[in-house]
Amino acid sequence: MIKSVDNKDDGARVFADGRSIIVGKGRILWGTATYTSRNMECKEGWVLPGGQRTTDFEVAQAYARWIDEQCRR
Repeated sequence: MIKSVDNKDDGARVFADGRSIIVGKGRILWGTATYTSRNMECKEGWVLPGGQRTTDFEVAQAYARWIDEQCRR
């Protein structure tokens, strides 16, 4: 089942963004545009494992499914 995070009592605000994706135990968070400590720009998008970002919903959803599958092993 795929759902958005809608419980704002779940901790930090980043966990409450409605664009974040949860598939079972897999969670891909939506990150807002920001800069790193090395002044590198991070565009908004879903934050994938390793820190890469994407604006492609299907890619983010596939990673959430993969994470869920790995947790079930």
